[in-house]
Amino acid sequence: MLLANARLDPVIEQDPIPFRLAHMHPGADPAALAPYLDWLAPAHYRPDEDALMLSHHSWVVRTAAGTVLIDPCVGNGRDRPMLPFYHQLDTPWLERLGALDLTPEDIDFVICTHLHVDHCGWNTRLRDGRWVPTFPNARYVFSRVEHDYWAEQESVSPPRFAFNAGVYTDSVKPVIDAGLALLVDDVEGFSFAEGFSLMSTPGHTPGHMALTLDAGTDGALFCGDVLHSPVQICCPDWRSSSSFDDRQAIASRRRVLDTCADSGYFLATAHFPAPHGCRIERDGSGGYRPRW
Repeated sequence: MLLANARLDPVIEQDPIPFRLAHMHPGADPAALAPYLDWLAPAHYRPDEDALMLSHHSWVVRTAAGTVLIDPCVGNGRDRPMLPFYHQLDTPWLERLGALDLTPEDIDFVICTHLHVDHCGWNTRLRDGRWVPTFPNARYVFSRVEHDYWAEQESVSPPRFAFNAGVYTDSVKPVIDAGLALLVDDVEGFSFAEGFSLMSTPGHTPGHMALTLDAGTDGALFCGDVLHSPVQICCPDWRSSSSFDDRQAIASRRRVLDTCADSGYFLATAHFPAPHGCRIERDGSGGYRPRW
């Protein structure tokens, strides 16, 4: 995708993966989605299976200020026994990055919106029995709040979120040890390169952040897990089973949707199936609708 002065490309790891609506959004009434099935089904939601169809992908953004990689997925060869669809993956994610005429050495910045298993795995790869940074020339940008929370959780027994056990050790700590991390204390408005700004969007995790790109006459907002599926455009106040704090998560979701509706920015998501994002419009009744 081309914006005014930037190029955006998704790098697919797994697509699609079905997740039960009832599991993702406990207590949600599927009947609320009936008015939207003409565009939700079957690409994003399959009512007969009660399944949300999600993608797992990263984004690469190329501008004059540098090449930025956002949310580097799960990664290969990870022990994730609680999550079979993430356990010991062997995907051609790096080859797909190469198909964009990019090598790991070409990446200038890696942005992790948060430090869940499916957003920071390719930070590292296994070399000679050790996890080492995949992108040796990059600065890895983390929220300090997010970093400190998961660093502490790694030593807590039992952990609050057992599905994320081991992620800090194999996908974050090697970056810290290599001196490649940039820990941001005050996320809101922080710019690491011209045109890019961070946005504080806590709720899904304690230090979750989004990223905006001002590309001249156009722009994009990379929302991480503020939204997982287009059903959250229709029903932004549905609670999520994966939220650290539902109240904050809903406020962050509405902030992101309002920002995109007001600015016209492309909403670049981490989990929507192709085309992986959309523009956001207000529907006239206080809600939102996508423009694909």
